[in-house]
Amino acid sequence: MTCDLMRPPATMHASRRLARCLLTAAFALLAGCGGGSEDEPPPFGGPDSQSGKVAAGSYLANAVVFLDLNDNNVLDSNERRTTTDASGSYTLTGVTAADLARHSIVVRVFPDTTNADTRQPAGLDCTLKAPPGGGAFVSPLSTLVSGLVAGATRPTVEAAAAQVAGKARASTLPLTAPAQLDVLRDYVADGASASGTAADSRRMRQLATSVAGVLSAVTAGLNSRQSLFDANGRHPFDTLVALTEAQLTLVASGTYQFTQLDAVQRARIVGSPGDFPNFFIDGNAALNAFISGIRLADVLPDVKNFIVNSDEFKQFFASIMLDLISQIAELLLRILF
Repeated sequence: MTCDLMRPPATMHASRRLARCLLTAAFALLAGCGGGSEDEPPPFGGPDSQSGKVAAGSYLANAVVFLDLNDNNVLDSNERRTTTDASGSYTLTGVTAADLARHSIVVRVFPDTTNADTRQPAGLDCTLKAPPGGGAFVSPLSTLVSGLVAGATRPTVEAAAAQVAGKARASTLPLTAPAQLDVLRDYVADGASASGTAADSRRMRQLATSVAGVLSAVTAGLNSRQSLFDANGRHPFDTLVALTEAQLTLVASGTYQFTQLDAVQRARIVGSPGDFPNFFIDGNAALNAFISGIRLADVLPDVKNFIVNSDEFKQFFASIMLDLISQIAELLLRILF
């Protein structure tokens, strides 16, 4: 009886087939865990659309806009998204009217987001939101309204907007028609018009600029002090927005009142709000108040969401698993052969 030494025994063939099957199953698992790419929008999701504008001091170009279907402030792979154009306009397609009524439109403003008037970076790195059903104009003031709507008492959009407007009226802002103050109005367009509320819209534009500076400065400060979570996530950001809304009268009154600024100073603040985070309020004090007020219970849901839903975590986990699987496969080959 002869033995062909060039032919592997049947057990070796079976072992290799087993190892190959394990690797195939592992790669299939990783493919399922990896999530979709955020470079491309998800497939068509609905027959409706939402158009609007995004502004801080001025309209913002190159900001990312999405419908936040799971209310976590984070762009997930199944959520429709778009980018504002050079004039700060956006159109979000493939959504449903029901989802628009239930969920906020969220805007992520990055350091490369530009001021539509100057074409220069706006100097902001923060999140802006509109309350559910109110996404036509997204601004720092709509963000305060959205924060109240999502808060513990959950007022209506109208009641929340009235609360924010009331704090602006209680400040030292020299309003000419306070009874007509609408914090969800497009203050950029109205301020440039000949309407009876144009003067107040110009003042609300300055107020929104200072709120944007505070949101950006405190968010960046919090992220620089820890790496556990992103302060733009829902629970930390909601706490930050609530703190800012509570101090809105102070922000509007300011250490330096808007009436003390000349035209050049006002233009500079509106053009680059991120350069003036502490001009109307002590940003460091706001950050310390935020840190002292936030609870671990507020943070844990954000950490859980990051682990369960974040594409970034899935990709990170996939890379670890891929390395682990290759090591296991190599070990199996050594043991079996």
